[in-house]
Amino acid sequence: MCLHGGPRLPTAEELVLEDAELRKILTTIAQRSAGGRSVGGRYNKHDTARLRFIRSIALPGIRFGKTVPEDDMAMLRLGPKHSLRGADLAAMDTWSQRHGRDPRSRRKDGWLDESEQVTLFRWLSRNESCFVTSERVRRGLPKAYKLDFGGYAGYTLGQLVAHSSRGGGHLLPASERDETTPPPGPYVLWLASADFEWQLPRHLHLYLALKSLELNGAWVVGNGGVRTPVAVATKVNELHERKARKKREKRARETGEQKLTRKRQRNVALAAKKIAAQKAASDKGKRPRRPQK
Repeated sequence: MCLHGGPRLPTAEELVLEDAELRKILTTIAQRSAGGRSVGGRYNKHDTARLRFIRSIALPGIRFGKTVPEDDMAMLRLGPKHSLRGADLAAMDTWSQRHGRDPRSRRKDGWLDESEQVTLFRWLSRNESCFVTSERVRRGLPKAYKLDFGGYAGYTLGQLVAHSSRGGGHLLPASERDETTPPPGPYVLWLASADFEWQLPRHLHLYLALKSLELNGAWVVGNGGVRTPVAVATKVNELHERKARKKREKRARETGEQKLTRKRQRNVALAAKKIAAQKAASDKGKRPRRPQK
């Protein structure tokens, strides 16, 4: 059976013949090593690459009905290392570096070329569910934003507003503040003003928390004991709108392939790390470690 426009599927006879040829190559390189080419009985770099490629890629592929690409098959059919010259030797050196890397090597070059990386990422993007599991939705309310700067670091804006609405005094004990530390109410109003040095998207969570307080009608006791509603300054809203507009315009210019890459970049990267860890562990004979996020 052959899909329209797709490659022809190999027949059973072709798979059997290629399987036999691959096993004959394994026998040949084993005899070549034991027959005196290597005193210690070890395979050289070229034959090591052939051995790993046949055992890890070629034979498993045949079991799933996939033949070896012609370029790889040509490398497997080349003669022993001492008989190669010129372009054949250079091509085999490159191929063996890719498929027969020494796991102790300190070189950082990848084991996939550019075209193979593109193929891998496209395949992962279409089979994301095989490698990435969705986390269960958290129960309850999402975590409230906590300030990560200034004297009130570690407090939420809700805590500052609640304390201010109850009296407007200082929230911090005397040992944790100085003469320049404002009460919670004026501090929240300063954060919402244009006097605060806004840096978006760094302060995006702060902006959203302040907008939430504004929409819910929150108020604080400002300087002079005046009850003042929390409202984000117009200049800050305009800054946020400009940043958001630029991002929307950039996404509108993206092609379908770029959108796919942007949306799934993190999950695909994690899956690629997992595959690379499994391959490295198989070369070293160790159990693969879980990739770090």
